Amino acid sequence: MIRRRATRALLGISLALVLSVVAGCSPPSTPAVPSIPAPPTVDEWSWTTTGFSLSTDADAPYSDRAPADVHGRDLDDTGLAIYYERNSADVRADHPVVYAQYGISALMEYESSGDPLWLDRAARQAEQLVAMRMERGEGWWYPYSFDWTYEDRTLTAPWWSGMAQGQALSLFTRLAQTTGEEQWATAADHTWASFQQEPSATEPWSTFIDDDHLWFEEYAGDQHPLMVLNGQIFAIFGLYDYWNFTQDQEVARYIDGGATTVLNIMQQIRKPGEISYYCVQDDFCARERWQDKKYHVIHSWQLNTLARLTGDAAFGEWADQLEADWKPSE
Repeated sequence: MIRRRATRALLGISLALVLSVVAGCSPPSTPAVPSIPAPPTVDEWSWTTTGFSLSTDADAPYSDRAPADVHGRDLDDTGLAIYYERNSADVRADHPVVYAQYGISALMEYESSGDPLWLDRAARQAEQLVAMRMERGEGWWYPYSFDWTYEDRTLTAPWWSGMAQGQALSLFTRLAQTTGEEQWATAADHTWASFQQEPSATEPWSTFIDDDHLWFEEYAGDQHPLMVLNGQIFAIFGLYDYWNFTQDQEVARYIDGGATTVLNIMQQIRKPGEISYYCVQDDFCARERWQDKKYHVIHSWQLNTLARLTGDAAFGEWADQLEADWKPSE
């Protein structure tokens, strides 16, 4: 039987945080970048919840939409999904989301076909995630080893992502369920531990509290959080898979907090009659550059999935509103 570990204690060290801003790249019209969230003390490590009743019988995240095209993705001769750095045709890099998404999708292919090739490919991605990990206490983190620029800001490597942590958690948990192998249960346990770690200026982080709401930041590093909707929900999907596997009520509390945050920001995400916003960072995200058709569709799909997992119709109602605002055929 696969071991289920108890929830790790939260770190209580209060760290002074600093912000590294790329010098000379902010135009006069761009507001100053605020600081990285300050870490709370243990007594303050709480957030708003709703009391969602999670379903163990709901169709799992991604059951209606595989996150990657396993038949169209290039692999190297070891079976590892290939990713090239943006704006480069020959500089290869580790991309934790690429590995996790391919692995989840390959495992789904295995479950539908029974072909062990797909199980091997799923395990290959998981092996690479474990090999590239950075450790912070009990937490395992899957870093981005290349800089990432958006608008006038640059995240300098290494940086981290709640989305990557969540999708890696889904992959490890599902491999543990499918194979019964302890190595994947161990990887899942350590990945879950990463969600419980506070913001830091010197160590990996993605979880933070903003206005009593729980966030899993998709772009966590030396820039202020973008507060990205799709990354938040992908992190929740990973936590849900792990909760469904372990029945750990502390994991359920994180899911409740993260999903409550989603409902709290939907007024900012939705732009009536138009494409929804990608993120909600104040004075930065509410502009046309952050309205993306692809992510508008993803938002609707994710919200419908949350409605299924939590049993709360409010998520489906928001999905319906987004679909009414804009459809791909328009």
